[in-house]
Amino acid sequence: MSRARRVLIGGPALLLVGCLVGSLTGCSKPASAKSASTRPNIVFILTDDLDNTTMPFWKAMPKTRELIRDHGVDFTNNFATSPICCPARASILTGKYPHNTGVFDHTPPDGGYPTFVRTGAERDTLATRLHGSGYRTAFLGKYLNGYEIAPQAIPVGWDEWFGLAGDFLDGYTYTANHNGKTETYGSKPADYQTDVLSNQAQRFLGSTEKHDKQPFLLYLSPSAPHAPIDAAPRDAKNPWRNATQPRMPNYDEPDVSDKPSWLRLGKPRLGAAGNRGLTKRYRAAMGSLIAVDDMVGKLADKLRANGEFDNTVFVFTSDNGNSSGAHRLTGKQVPYEESIRVPLAISGPSIPHRTERALVTHIDYTPTVLDLAGLDAGDLDGRSLVPLLNNRHVPWRDDFLIEYHGTYNVWYTVDTYADVRVFTDRGTHLLGPPSYRALRTKSFLYVEWYRGPEHEYELYDLRKDPYELENLASDEAGLQAHAALIDGFRSRLESLSTCAGPSCRS
Repeated sequence: MSRARRVLIGGPALLLVGCLVGSLTGCSKPASAKSASTRPNIVFILTDDLDNTTMPFWKAMPKTRELIRDHGVDFTNNFATSPICCPARASILTGKYPHNTGVFDHTPPDGGYPTFVRTGAERDTLATRLHGSGYRTAFLGKYLNGYEIAPQAIPVGWDEWFGLAGDFLDGYTYTANHNGKTETYGSKPADYQTDVLSNQAQRFLGSTEKHDKQPFLLYLSPSAPHAPIDAAPRDAKNPWRNATQPRMPNYDEPDVSDKPSWLRLGKPRLGAAGNRGLTKRYRAAMGSLIAVDDMVGKLADKLRANGEFDNTVFVFTSDNGNSSGAHRLTGKQVPYEESIRVPLAISGPSIPHRTERALVTHIDYTPTVLDLAGLDAGDLDGRSLVPLLNNRHVPWRDDFLIEYHGTYNVWYTVDTYADVRVFTDRGTHLLGPPSYRALRTKSFLYVEWYRGPEHEYELYDLRKDPYELENLASDEAGLQAHAALIDGFRSRLESLSTCAGPSCRS
């Protein structure tokens, strides 16, 4: 494969070539895909539930930090358009909002892997488009929620498939669909999930040498740091094993009188048991990232040994964040900062090191990778980040949509205000949040809770209230005082909630 030498100039990794990655260097590109010799390899690393607001995760990942964040672009305002695993992963794979993938939650009828297949979203993904243009593709790890229950299928577009199945979240005693064959893993240290994925990644990178003129996509999706996975046995005595969980001002929020009724009446204070549980989860999560860091370091070493490193783009991110006790909440799904804000760092050929503060989202990932490969993505909801990678000043979005349906299973839904009252009227705690749609701008968060005719609202001025402690739309007086602003946000929500393709970017 045609390669160029990567050199370090003042820290950032730069390529002294003209058009190794044409869309990054500003060179023109043909309408069709670039030739294989000039298209970059893509290593896409998707972690699970990585909290970007309270976890000092880069401290546990020095190799990843140095390789990707410190030699590439660190996107400090990157967000999930639906902050829960399955819809987030569907949007990442397709470049589309949940209302265009049909995946709003983990379970049918409007969520989960079966829905992703039924709506046809799986037939048009990052993998199918890259594979169709000549890329060799590999998926290793956690796919979409629901796949693990009946993991017989190998989704279209993947040359190499290692899909986790069974109960794999603790890192042990799981199975995997490996190219159509079931493999079983137990509870020995060698079965630790992250290490198994790392070994599979090494095998795939070794196999790419047989296809040396063919660029590849390696999509690596460990379940770390999602609870209850703990540190690898070799990392048991890590610096966070007795650490105190960081607590922001909204941790176990004492006064939620301005919050919607599902939270105000359905979520009690954390208490001693809740605090202990969150501390235990924090310690395990931080420890689990050490093995992820080792995996990334080994990837880089293998790529250098293969002579592929200088033609490889690395993407590091997460599907969603986690509340970690903010506003009394211990999960994700909600439109608050702790759930929606996720890390994103991208490094590679001719990508200078810098920090980017533009609003970017999950739906931008696939358009970006396709652009790097010289493929058109103008029909998708998101937009390519390539101009931002190249530090070009271009018009950019001022807001984005967040959407979620509170479908927990086929028997138990919290979708409307009436559904919520069934629980709150009898003093029952809710399993999770109800349905909502929200608009996040550079300065505000506006939330419209529940589908159906009845709603409750939240409005936060993030410039003055970054921890979302004072809801400006908690009562009629607040709604009236901010009526003009809210009317504009409602109109924008209506537009984005039904957008598709270019209309999502206008």
